[in-house]
Amino acid sequence: MESVALVTGGSKGLGLEIARLLKKGGYLVAISYRSDVQAARDVSIELEVPIYQADLEVPEDVERLFDMIECEIGPVSVLVNNAASFVTGPILSLGPDGFSEGMDGVIYPTILPIMRAVKGMKEKGFGRIVNMGMAGSLEVKAYREVAVHAAAKTALAVLTTSLASELEGTGVTINMISPGIMDRPEKDDSWRGSMMEGYGLSRLVPPTEVASEVVALVKGPETGLIKDYL
Repeated sequence: MESVALVTGGSKGLGLEIARLLKKGGYLVAISYRSDVQAARDVSIELEVPIYQADLEVPEDVERLFDMIECEIGPVSVLVNNAASFVTGPILSLGPDGFSEGMDGVIYPTILPIMRAVKGMKEKGFGRIVNMGMAGSLEVKAYREVAVHAAAKTALAVLTTSLASELEGTGVTINMISPGIMDRPEKDDSWRGSMMEGYGLSRLVPPTEVASEVVALVKGPETGLIKDYL
């Protein structure tokens, strides 16, 4: 029986590359998206996979998403939590709403799908969950523009390792991969040069490489792994 893999935020960027590789690997892939209907439709046509709209910060939306996938395809065995907001700016400039968006938009779209998926995975004795972190977020250091995002990703690392401990022996593994600044095909060389110079990088990370690492974790036996991928 083919495994059902849900990639959240799978209509573009890294999520799309992950969905492509999982489809090539023989998984029955489903993708969720929040607002970009046209991008989601294009991906659905390209990969011949179903798409589902959901706001993953809303528990009722998460429940509805999984109910539809289970009804139309089957129970989710693989969950890749790629969806997240990305709020930038100095902490004090964000205000309460901006701060809440930056934290909640990382934590809730990850933890709510996990809570919904894990019960069925434990009943089957098998499941693979991969969360997306941020390179270097485990270090205690100052960030000028992405402090709130980094703080949320650090919190996510704690949740990931804690859940790995809770799930030990159930057949369900949960890991987190933390990519550095990724290349964006739509950008030009001047953008790439400015990013590498500004952050002291020798290169930007191709999304295809990160996607390959994610799929390796899905297929592998490891649990509780927090992997920086620079």
